[in-house]
Amino acid sequence: MEIPIKIDSFKEWELLHEISRLRDKSKEALILSAVEGYYIKEISAMLKISESAIKKRLQRGREELSRQLGVRQ
Repeated sequence: MEIPIKIDSFKEWELLHEISRLRDKSKEALILSAVEGYYIKEISAMLKISESAIKKRLQRGREELSRQLGVRQ
C-alpha cells in the first residue's frame, strides 16, 4: 500500500526516512497510526487483519525504530 505523506520539516523527514527502513508490515501500521492518525480499529479494517495483529505490528515497529534511532527503552 502506498501512502502519500506531507512533510513539514527536516526532523519529520528524518523520522520518516527511518520508518521507511522498517519491515513492510510494521512500516505500514506505524505510518497509518503515528503519521496519518488512524485508530487501531480503522487500520484493522483497512488492512483486513485483527486489531491484535495491528497492535503487535505497532509494538514491533516502535521497538525497531527505537533501535535504529539509538533510543534506550
